[in-house]
Amino acid sequence: MSSSNENKPKDPHIEAQIERTLRPYRGIATPAMLETMREGLELMLTTHPVAVGLLDQLRDYAEPAPLVTEDSAEPADKADGGKEGA
Repeated sequence: MSSSNENKPKDPHIEAQIERTLRPYRGIATPAMLETMREGLELMLTTHPVAVGLLDQLRDYAEPAPLVTEDSAEPADKADGGKEGA
């Protein structure tokens, strides 16, 4: 089943939030379950008025955090160079 959303570029802020949310389930949930969760999260983050508003505010003030995926060996707390604070 092909969707027109597959051709749209991915929003790095949305992808970062989805990956952060799915991280604890990787290795536990099946790929099909992860895909279903991803679709639901993406739908909510792109259509729910509160989520859309919060992401718009986030885009105005911050660059998306680097994604740490299962392919990346770098821990999330080291992805920003070990710097703390705002």
